[in-house]
Amino acid sequence: QIGRDAQERVARDFHGVTNDLGGGDQELGEILIRAVKTRTSSEAVFEKKDILGETAKISLGVFSAEKIETAFETILEEGSMVQLGSVKGVDVYSSREMQMMEQTIISLINQSRNRHSALYKEDEINAHLNAKEEEQGWKFTAGQRAAVVAVVAGKDLVTVIQGDAGTGKTTYAREIKNLIEERGGRVFGVGFTGKAAVELENVGVESRTIDS
Repeated sequence: QIGRDAQERVARDFHGVTNDLGGGDQELGEILIRAVKTRTSSEAVFEKKDILGETAKISLGVFSAEKIETAFETILEEGSMVQLGSVKGVDVYSSREMQMMEQTIISLINQSRNRHSALYKEDEINAHLNAKEEEQGWKFTAGQRAAVVAVVAGKDLVTVIQGDAGTGKTTYAREIKNLIEERGGRVFGVGFTGKAAVELENVGVESRTIDS
């Protein structure tokens, strides 16, 4: 529902922006918005060059690079896209739909604190992970262990963990799933993007995007 509400509100804004462009520029604005939606179906953020390239591809070269860039800046100025900052000196953007979804989720997280009974004690989790290490022949990192404990021994309805690429999120997500299912729970995954949902599916978690 979060995703659908955000989509409806942003769709109305997009319609207003493309109407303001007028004529062929209106058509270009609609194509650019399609490019944004295509990009955010797999990635929550994007670079300007990604959208310019996708727009040129969809429009089959009908519009010049200058016109596409002007449409990008117009939609950005109107607020239907947002600049989030920069990563390694490169500006990154997202759709306002994505930003609205994230803000709603943050609000729900803040309301969820201390409203859940822990499924496990920390020593039970460590015993499970120790046994798994013996079985697989390699050890979990301290960060992976802390993540598992935070989820299955925590008392918040929502636990937020940020992990960079290559830090072993898939590995500990599998153990979180196993522990919850051992206590009779069901694990279901929801991702902002199709890519995120697929990554959860890869560890055996039935998943879908927020939009679906």
